[in-house]
Amino acid sequence: MKSIFKLAIYSYSLTGGLTKMKKGSRMKIRQNLSVPVVICAVALTAGCSNSTPTTLFGGATATSTRNNPNSKTESLRRESPVKPNTYGVVYSFPKQSNGAANPAGPLSIASGGIVYGTTVDNWVNGCGECGDGAVYEFSNGSGSFSLVHDFNGGDGYSPETGVIQDSSGALYGTAPIGGSGSFCYSSSYGCGVLFKLTKSGSTWTIHVLHDFGNSSSDGQYPSGPLLLIGSNLYGVTNVGGTGSCYPYPGCGTIYKIGTSGSSYTTLHDFAGGVNHYPDGPLATDGSGHLYGTTVFGGSGSCDSGLGCGAVYSISTGGSGFTALYSFTGIDNGDGASPESGVTVVGVNLFGTTATGGKTGCAIEGNNPAGCGVIFELFGNDVGAYTESVIRKFDPANGQSPIPSGLLAANSTDLYGTTSLGGNCTVHGFPNGCGLVFEITTSGSYSIVHKFQGPTADGAYPNGGTPAGKLVAPPSGSGSINPDFSSAGSGAALGVDTTGTLWGATFNGGSGACPSGCGVIYQLTNGSGSAHRRH
Repeated sequence: MKSIFKLAIYSYSLTGGLTKMKKGSRMKIRQNLSVPVVICAVALTAGCSNSTPTTLFGGATATSTRNNPNSKTESLRRESPVKPNTYGVVYSFPKQSNGAANPAGPLSIASGGIVYGTTVDNWVNGCGECGDGAVYEFSNGSGSFSLVHDFNGGDGYSPETGVIQDSSGALYGTAPIGGSGSFCYSSSYGCGVLFKLTKSGSTWTIHVLHDFGNSSSDGQYPSGPLLLIGSNLYGVTNVGGTGSCYPYPGCGTIYKIGTSGSSYTTLHDFAGGVNHYPDGPLATDGSGHLYGTTVFGGSGSCDSGLGCGAVYSISTGGSGFTALYSFTGIDNGDGASPESGVTVVGVNLFGTTATGGKTGCAIEGNNPAGCGVIFELFGNDVGAYTESVIRKFDPANGQSPIPSGLLAANSTDLYGTTSLGGNCTVHGFPNGCGLVFEITTSGSYSIVHKFQGPTADGAYPNGGTPAGKLVAPPSGSGSINPDFSSAGSGAALGVDTTGTLWGATFNGGSGACPSGCGVIYQLTNGSGSAHRRH
């Protein structure tokens, strides 16, 4: 199974159709991913000034010692006994002139029942791939939907990783292509942008804070949602920088920039070998450390020697870059190709890989067999990590968590999505429409919802991902809780202060796009039921 290097829509090779290599702009490093068109988007977060995770469902703080000899005692919040169990579609994206379609990336949850998200398409004169994507706003209270910004290419193209919100209400995000950068592997459409949206009255204004690829040493093609810590934004680019990874321009970068657009700094240039081509978001432990993943690199023998991917850490100041773990692929029952970052719980890291594990899924080229895994890296006080695979996906119970990471509800319960699997039988979805799952840190796995596809339900969860990721609950008007435990992770679900989980799917719903235009969905905790708004 191979992916399009993350600009980041996968080709739909399962049924031979709906391949979306938009306007020749997508850069193939890995090709022909044998899953449906889904966007690689990852978690949105902000703050993270405190390393103590906060439960999604409430509950008192308790001291919990992980059942792991390498773990230390940490203060964690315990989950409320009420869990989300009632599913409903709250908005179905229509096919309409100049309307947003095919949501990608996580939903950013603000106060008052408002959510923000991104779409890679917006229909222009009946053409679904002629628009440049959009940022949208949805009100759960009124069911109203509106465009915040319609991209034009010069200010970004096909944003696919959602937006994050600061305490002032400003929105931040990236677009993988577009902008004015000219030092690109494929320069026709720019190397990507980092943007900010501010609101005055009812009017939103976009500000491009950085055009990627504006020099030969700059990063290119930003990947994953941004991480906000204080007044600085952190992120990664797939390629670019000063590393040597022929034929691509550099091996990727980690960068930092102020929320005003000042002080753009490359914190790390990947150099190939052990780690290259970073993908997914950055996570933080709240103590000055960042964590992330690379698709390639490491000691494994996947992809003709490119490696099976790795997990790394680095300080927020750019020092102390360390490869924490290298994946080995199917030969050792391990995962391969981590595309969704990691989630920090205490001193341990949790995440998913796109392939590897159980051999129930097809092999593509040199990519390892398997449907993907959920892994845990056990940490200790001296910084050593040991990996354990706690779940191997299979076609019947979810496959291809691409690139869905995990939401830590508390010290033991995690949530995520898979892009395939389940029991969907709608034509055009031969391998299922994906599902939402829960897993405990001890490996107990359960399915929360199986998507049924158009027209009544979504397919290919991606806005809460595979592509979708998670967002922190609000803390005050328009702000994001800085103590959220999944800060920076590639989690596939958003959550509000009532414990309701939010997400979006790339396809499905009642819209008349090929395979549906996508939906926004909720999983409530039983105190109320989500219901269709459109």
